[in-house]
Amino acid sequence: MRIFHLCTAAAFFKFVHSHPIASGSKFNQAKITAKYRIHSVFKILFAIISQKFKRRKMIPFTDEELLKPVSASLQKVLPMLENDGGGMELLGIKNGKIYVRLTGHCHGCAASTTTLKYGIERQLRIDIHPELEVINIPIGEEVKFD
Repeated sequence: MRIFHLCTAAAFFKFVHSHPIASGSKFNQAKITAKYRIHSVFKILFAIISQKFKRRKMIPFTDEELLKPVSASLQKVLPMLENDGGGMELLGIKNGKIYVRLTGHCHGCAASTTTLKYGIERQLRIDIHPELEVINIPIGEEVKFD
């Protein structure tokens, strides 16, 4: 994306500066203004086009299909949590988001977000799908799965 911006700006800059009338100061100011306007237009067009063609990966499984593999994958991570006196409950799955509750020493631990991101979520992404997300629901809060 940046290469496109640099190339268009460089090409326009070279064209304007090679023009024979480019010696006057009013013209210099006008060509600089025009250069930035054209560059801004290209930047906006490129942003619109890239947003239109941006593809978001979708998880190709239903929540019910994910239940068994997620449970199996979480069983791989559970011994790591139990070594530190912690634990975890699987609360449910909704739209590719896995809701868990950290228990024991993991509940309220300062490293619990790191454990979720680089321990639990990483294992699920390796085993099942790279778009899965793990969300911790603290003790006392409830999640409704419709």
